[in-house]
Amino acid sequence: MRNERYPLTLRGWMLIEQKISKRVSDASLIAKPAQADLYVLYNGKSGTAALWKILIAGATPHIQVVWLSPQDRQIRLLSESRVAIPDKLFFCASLRLCIGRRESLLSRARERLKDMSSVPAAPQEIVMERGTVSARNVIGFAVRHLSYRAARKVSGLLYRNDHWMIAVADRTSADNAVDTVQSLWCELPGSVDRFRADPFVWHDRAGQYHLFFEELSYSDNRGVISHVLIDRKTHRWTGDPQMVLSRPYHLSYPFIFEYEGDMFMIPETSENRTVEVYRATQFPDCWVLHKTIMTDVIAADTTLYQEGQTWWMWTSLAREGEPNYDELSVYFAASPFGPWTSHPMNPVVSDCRCARMAGRPFIDKDNKLIRPAQNCEKEYGASLLFCEVVKLTKTSYSERVVGTRMPPRGYQGTHTWNAMGDITVMDLRRHVHRWIGTDRPGPQIGGARNEDRDLVLRETGQRRDGDSDTAGSRGDDAAGA
Repeated sequence: MRNERYPLTLRGWMLIEQKISKRVSDASLIAKPAQADLYVLYNGKSGTAALWKILIAGATPHIQVVWLSPQDRQIRLLSESRVAIPDKLFFCASLRLCIGRRESLLSRARERLKDMSSVPAAPQEIVMERGTVSARNVIGFAVRHLSYRAARKVSGLLYRNDHWMIAVADRTSADNAVDTVQSLWCELPGSVDRFRADPFVWHDRAGQYHLFFEELSYSDNRGVISHVLIDRKTHRWTGDPQMVLSRPYHLSYPFIFEYEGDMFMIPETSENRTVEVYRATQFPDCWVLHKTIMTDVIAADTTLYQEGQTWWMWTSLAREGEPNYDELSVYFAASPFGPWTSHPMNPVVSDCRCARMAGRPFIDKDNKLIRPAQNCEKEYGASLLFCEVVKLTKTSYSERVVGTRMPPRGYQGTHTWNAMGDITVMDLRRHVHRWIGTDRPGPQIGGARNEDRDLVLRETGQRRDGDSDTAGSRGDDAAGA
């Protein structure tokens, strides 16, 4: 990276931002130079000015590290990432995240250079960004930043802008996630003093539907896992939700699975820097810690899937201070309790549009493995994608987007989708008044906006090592190998 000087106006705004937020130091905004023959591209262009322009425009940075072969002068793509920017109107914080991701990509690129047989040719040319950020653009960014802060402060006095609730719908087949069927959703009872999110449904042998979910009271801002029974005919819960698992740290995303006749749960415990497995001593309301399968990690939405004799684990890992929803890693083991082996291609996805898990993977009517994912490009939990896992082996991984689901009208986000038996559940985000509202049955919701975007979104899928889009078998050294 060439050490280009910040334009005077931009440097002035950065000093103002640093004084306002006190979150970013100058030292974290300095990028180390890349080694010879490695070039860093920002949305296809080289030079730090390209990155500045992207961030000032509020766009998503697509960072690529390419290698210029000294022999044939061919350009080869070594690593890439579409970076999640949680605060698009904070330039310094966004720049710090991009510089951190750039360093990670350069490290991955150097590792990949050791095996040139797996490095594909890149179609683009290396084009240096011309010009720099104009004073007019910086002033416009500053006005948007200050307006946003003022509006958010006023709005926050009256409304909760990130209030989550749960909706239930009939489910005739799992593939409804990616077709154009407009289901009729029923919002479950809610309350303004707490939110309920990350729903997982479990259909037991007695025919009962159990709903597990994160419940967070705004008074202590710490999530617990709650449970309630769902009536399949009315789509209402029977009785009141009961807390079934609480820890001194935040819990969410209660992934439920059965193994050798026992019921287990993996709630998200990233605040504790662990991945923990709990066993039900009395299902559904008594759980004890069975095993900690990862330590000293910031892991979000850990999800398991069994194929033959192999267990697969998807999880989103992050470094301290980075968002945990733009990269996805895969592990495999012979047991759900490990030991777990890291996939050689980790992270298998580095894209804020489809990285973080959004629920239990399922097999659709065409025998394709579908992975629900969150689209966090606009913001965290904006909408859902459904990705077909084309290849899943111990040496390779590829997937492609086959469907999307937007939140219904009147709601601003959705980030968890699960189905079992005749029931589908999803969570929804909307603005609610802070001081008005009680527990009550929610309204009936029209069909969530749902599109079959296979052709439109084909290019957003993650393809690695030139794998084919054809599903067929998911790999020659697949489960049980």
